[in-house]
Amino acid sequence: MNNFISIKQIMLIIATAVSVSLVGCATTTDKVDNVVKNTNEQPLERFLEGYKYGFKRNGKVIIKAEYDKANDFSNGLALVQKDFQYGFIDKMGKIVIPIQYTNGNDFSENLASVEKHSHWGFINKQGKEVIPLQYDYVENFSEGLAPITIGRTGGFINKKGEIVIPLQEKYYKSFHEGLARFLITSENQPHKWGFINKKGQVIVQPQYDKALDFKEGLAIVKKNEKIGFVDKKGKVVIPLQYTFAIEFNNGLSLVQKDGKNFYINKRGEFVKDF
Repeated sequence: MNNFISIKQIMLIIATAVSVSLVGCATTTDKVDNVVKNTNEQPLERFLEGYKYGFKRNGKVIIKAEYDKANDFSNGLALVQKDFQYGFIDKMGKIVIPIQYTNGNDFSENLASVEKHSHWGFINKQGKEVIPLQYDYVENFSEGLAPITIGRTGGFINKKGEIVIPLQEKYYKSFHEGLARFLITSENQPHKWGFINKKGQVIVQPQYDKALDFKEGLAIVKKNEKIGFVDKKGKVVIPLQYTFAIEFNNGLSLVQKDGKNFYINKRGEFVKDF
């Protein structure tokens, strides 16, 4: 098997099927990266100045604008890019993890995924490589597990780097509310989305063209250009009838049907207009 071609094929599938907007499916962001435990301290906010990013607090520059890219702070550190390399800074602007990686993601559960020489692994907040950079791709840790990709196959590892869900011809996303979505990557099967539990058991069969993570007990799914919601047993609890939907937040979801936008509850009942 030509692994390079396989990886490119998988990434093409992912690029077309897992775009953030999902062409009609929208997601809210649960992470509050700038939360500071000391309630007297205001969060740092990114700002752009002359095509460079820095951070301010209450309008005062704390970290000068010198980075080509910068993410919000997560687990106390922020991912930054300079001269096409990535590293991490603390809230005083000190580079605590050298800018040396070709790619990276925010810290999650005190570990961050990074890439160097086309291989991914994990580092801790001291910059120590705790899980070797040996995978073709990884997702962040969530609920104690992280998805990994090797060629056309995917699985899950724990924080010791042990494979706890064996590699199969699937591409996995991180766990949310005990379930993780996956995409079939086999050349001999349709490229459809389903969900597994932490034992690797398929809970929702791969039958959907697109899917989002579970939130408040329900997940958005899409089939034949129609969107609805499934529960954690895979039952369609809100029929696939919408052209647009946002994940539930505080018991409500914004949906679109017949060109009209309105809110529904978890029983699929109309609540109010948008």
